[in-house]
Amino acid sequence: MNAFPSAQPPSSWRLALRTLEPALPWLELAFIGVVALVYVVFRRTLAFRLEFIGPIALVAALYIVLVASAGVRRPKDFGLRREGLPEATRWTLALFGGPLLVLIGYGIWKGATLPAHFFYTLALYPLWGLLQQLVFQGFVLENLRRLGLGPWSIPVAALFYASVHWPSPFMLWATGVAGLGFSFVYYRFRNVLPLGVAHGILGACLFYLYLGRDPFAKFIA
Repeated sequence: MNAFPSAQPPSSWRLALRTLEPALPWLELAFIGVVALVYVVFRRTLAFRLEFIGPIALVAALYIVLVASAGVRRPKDFGLRREGLPEATRWTLALFGGPLLVLIGYGIWKGATLPAHFFYTLALYPLWGLLQQLVFQGFVLENLRRLGLGPWSIPVAALFYASVHWPSPFMLWATGVAGLGFSFVYYRFRNVLPLGVAHGILGACLFYLYLGRDPFAKFIA
């Protein structure tokens, strides 16, 4: 059933999208899989590069607008919604507040000094985190659920999210655990907004306080 029934005759591209609607979950997963594979292969070149992040954000935004205009899905179907926001925020804080405090405590214990880039990253990383959560929850997990995986979509989406951080054993482990938490919260409340913010804050603290890396330097290089 179309998300936005209309009395106006649909245009040809809208009809085409509505015809493809049953296959869209597979097509979207396939496209994301190809992009993820390219990212893994060329990770050193693409990681934290605006030339990669910008087009991905643009394609995701245009696609959501396109399918919404065609009456196939709405932005809320990708987790961009107000419903469930308070509950998702509380669960996100409950699951990720502790790890965040551990990272901050470790940084203080280590005597880490924070460059100006940390604060730029802290401001911008949640946007990149939101894009990643939109992809891995709003597209991947949501489509796995549409395809009938039910709760199994949680570990599958988490595994997919972790896999793009190959070949670092630590990042595979850390993102796998975080991915389970992200996917659990999304599965319950279908809201990516607090997940994106938490992703960005945790990522910034992980890179600067624990790993001692400066992703913002690569972003502006």
